Amino acid sequence: MRDPIKETQRLNAEIEEQELDILRQALNGDRGEDQQRIASQGVALISLLLSKNADYGSSAWKSPLLAPGMTPREAIQCRMSDKIERFRNLIGQKGKPEIEEPLEDTISDLTGYGILWMGAPI
Repeated sequence: MRDPIKETQRLNAEIEEQELDILRQALNGDRGEDQQRIASQGVALISLLLSKNADYGSSAWKSPLLAPGMTPREAIQCRMSDKIERFRNLIGQKGKPEIEEPLEDTISDLTGYGILWMGAPI
């Protein structure tokens, strides 16, 4: 008789390997230029998230110290709301902003928060 936990772990490992194969193919350009660009941006973002997680710890998945009643997902949604507001202000702004932050940085942060939200423990 098969152990259901071990069987689930084995299936998860197979799925992860399939996903990594797709990513490798895309990064190598085997899936076309568009997918290579998507994979490259995705890997860069994941690398940035992992580095920030090493620096911050898993603070994104903890209740905020100044708002202990918020769940981690609610806290991430609040951060996302700030980034959306920043994005709206940057694209609607006439002239030079007081703090020079490329629009790409705001989009990168917002995307990162989306990934953190998706991976947050429930």
